[in-house]
Amino acid sequence: MQKAGLKNVRKGTIERYYGPVIKSAFEEALVLPVVQRLRTDATPEGKFNSVNLHQIGQRIVTTERELAIVNYVRRRLAFLVSDDALFNAIDRVEYKDYVGKLAIYYDKESTGRMFDYIGGADGIDKYIFPAPYGEIITSNITDIDEPLKATFTARVRDIGPLQMIGRLAQIA
Repeated sequence: MQKAGLKNVRKGTIERYYGPVIKSAFEEALVLPVVQRLRTDATPEGKFNSVNLHQIGQRIVTTERELAIVNYVRRRLAFLVSDDALFNAIDRVEYKDYVGKLAIYYDKESTGRMFDYIGGADGIDKYIFPAPYGEIITSNITDIDEPLKATFTARVRDIGPLQMIGRLAQIA
């Protein structure tokens, strides 16, 4: 109010006279368009159209840095693992990009999550591993080697390496 040049206006006056006007302006400007958009986007079953989900997905862009992290993980695991089953399992390391983070996982996103990558400013990145490692904030990617190897080994052990039938199906 002072920035607008209004001085000596009491709180009670604002609430009594201007409160309803401000409330209705907020509803008209913010709430009503959102509600109308949700009503038009929803199908009769209450689900959103695939076009709208596709539009949301358009906001997600996998950057060169994120792709470099995925490639590093695959290459580095090839040097870190010593078992043939683990080496063969590297092919099943995948990623999924979200708004603001990149999830690196083995075979299954929910149960095979290895870590989340969040790119930071000035090359200082955040890697979020499961316990006992937690968050690692670093500018040197080799700092994640130990938790990367341990988490990958645990995920392969939990989910299992690619069986011969699965390998043949993957090749075909």
